[in-house]
Amino acid sequence: MHVAMQKRHPDSLVNLILASKPDDVVAQLELQIQQLHDQRLEIEAQHEVKLTRFRQQHERVVQQLRQQLESRPNMDDESVATVRRFYLAKIKQLREQHMERELALQRQLDDSENARRQLIHAFNLGNTTHPQDISAEVREKEAKDDQAHVAQAAMDALKDAHNAQMQQAK
Repeated sequence: MHVAMQKRHPDSLVNLILASKPDDVVAQLELQIQQLHDQRLEIEAQHEVKLTRFRQQHERVVQQLRQQLESRPNMDDESVATVRRFYLAKIKQLREQHMERELALQRQLDDSENARRQLIHAFNLGNTTHPQDISAEVREKEAKDDQAHVAQAAMDALKDAHNAQMQQAK
């Protein structure tokens, strides 16, 4: 019927109204635009829901961590100071023991060195001691040297132990 009206009266008001209507392609594109707009709004709503969930989860985790931090036993300044004083006293005591042992071992080494020098001096002077006396002196010197080596090894072990304790105390 529209076709018949357009053929008979092309300038009629009805035909002008029909001609001013958007054509079908424009209508389809507008419909597609509206659908895409609705789809975008739906996706935005979904993302807002997800974002809200993530924020809530984040807040729960933050709250749990705060509770764990608050429930952790706090060492007050006095207890820290007490522990520090204890270990400082322990370090001082170990240093004193170390110095005493080191001095004793040094004295022992000095005595051994003096005995060795005296033996060499006596030997060089042509001391007319009997070979048996010399061998006894040599055995005594060797015994002192062995003691000095044992003492030196003990001193080295004490130094290593002291250094290890100092490292642990830090």
